[in-house]
Amino acid sequence: MNRQEYSINRFFDTKRAFGESVSKLDIAFNRYIEPEQTANFLLVAAESIWGRVSGPYPSIGKKFAMQNITYNEITPDASLPIGGWVRYRCLVTSQGAIAVMPKVGEFFEYLDKVAGIGWTHIVQAVFTADETLLTRAEAYALSGDLVSATKDLDTFLRAFTYYNASYRHTESPEKLIAFMRLEDTDDPSKKTKHEYDPKGVDPGKFKKEINLEGLTEDQKDVLQGILLAKRALTLHEGTRWFDINRYKIEIYRRKIYDGTPVPTDKLTVDDPRRVFQIPQQMVVAGMQANPR
Repeated sequence: MNRQEYSINRFFDTKRAFGESVSKLDIAFNRYIEPEQTANFLLVAAESIWGRVSGPYPSIGKKFAMQNITYNEITPDASLPIGGWVRYRCLVTSQGAIAVMPKVGEFFEYLDKVAGIGWTHIVQAVFTADETLLTRAEAYALSGDLVSATKDLDTFLRAFTYYNASYRHTESPEKLIAFMRLEDTDDPSKKTKHEYDPKGVDPGKFKKEINLEGLTEDQKDVLQGILLAKRALTLHEGTRWFDINRYKIEIYRRKIYDGTPVPTDKLTVDDPRRVFQIPQQMVVAGMQANPR
C-alpha cells in the first residue's frame, strides 16, 4: 500500500495545464481519487451533491458535515492519538464549525454555462487498500490474534500518517493496550484518559465503550485503536454507523450552544431505533412498523 501524501498548504500552482483556475482545495480533492494512487482499488462515479453537503459550505455543510468539536475527538490538531500526523489534513472553515477531509469533491457538468445550470457529480474511492487493511486488523483482533491486528494497524499508520516514533503507540499490542488504559490525572472519576465525555470539548476523548459480548478487555482496547483509525479514514462516507451497531456503542445527540455541546438524546445498547424503520408505503399497506 502506498497512499501518497498531500498537504493543501504545499500547493501553490492554482492553474491546470490548460490554464483553468482551480483552488488548492480542488487539487486536494483530486489527489485523493487519483487512479495512480496504488491504495485505490476501485473508483466509482455518481451523480450526487455530496461534495457540497460534506464540504465547507455553511448553508448546507453546517447541518450535515462533521462539526469541529466531534472531529477533535478523532484527530486533535490533525494528529491521530494512536499514531502520527494525518497526511490527509482536515480543514476547518473560518466559521470554526465544519471539518472537511478533502476526499469527496464535486465535478460540475454544465448543461447551460450561461444560465449556470447542470449536473453535479462525484468520484469516490469505494474500495481501498487502507480500509481493507483495517478490516483485516479488525478480524485478527476479533479472533484473538492481537499481534497481527496491531501489525496491520501499524502498517496503516505508516501509510496514512507522518510516521513519527514519538507519537505512535502501535509497535505492539502491549504498548497500544497501555496507551488505551492511561489514567486521567485531571479527572480521577474517568476510567481512562481517553474516555469519551458527551459534554466535554477536550481533544482526544475518543474512547466509547464497546459492549459486544465475548471479548476480553485486551481485545476491546486493540479494537478501540482500529475503530479510531477507521473513523478517521472513512470520514464523510457514512460507514461509522455499522461499527456503532456491531459493537453496540452508545452515542449521543448533542446541540452546540456557544461552543459547548449539550446532550439532548442517547442511543442506548438496546435502543429500538438501531433498527431501520419499515418504509412508510409498506406500513400503509399493512406491515407492522418497527417499534420506536
